[in-house]
Amino acid sequence: MSVDNMDTVRRAINEVWNCGNLDAIPDLFAPEFITFEPSNQVLHGREAFGQYVSSYRAAFPNLQFAIEDWQLRGDEISIRWTATGLDSAHRASNSSNGNGADAAGMTIFRLASGKIVESWVHWDTAGMLQRPVTLPSTS
Repeated sequence: MSVDNMDTVRRAINEVWNCGNLDAIPDLFAPEFITFEPSNQVLHGREAFGQYVSSYRAAFPNLQFAIEDWQLRGDEISIRWTATGLDSAHRASNSSNGNGADAAGMTIFRLASGKIVESWVHWDTAGMLQRPVTLPSTS
């Protein structure tokens, strides 16, 4: 079961977050999915989550998450991740050295019947705002 759960979480990161494939959400997330975000925002359901992902991908069209570490405990999987992305304002300007942002964080997922039921997310927002990064040109 833990191998299948790891595959589900890996697919959620790669397909939904990195590729923006919102059609994969019903395969990976339970209808009653709930996530708790650092801003004290609580998202209920797959549709709200899809809108949330879309808003981030609109702001950072080439957003990429990398899973740095895993921890398995029963029906929970914790991941430590890093994320980078070129913001859409700089991408639209076609600058040769676009400005981006990077963030580090952790997410705990709880799974049931092979789907993600809950997630608790924390990331270093202050660090992200203080550490703009220069990414290679995407043009």
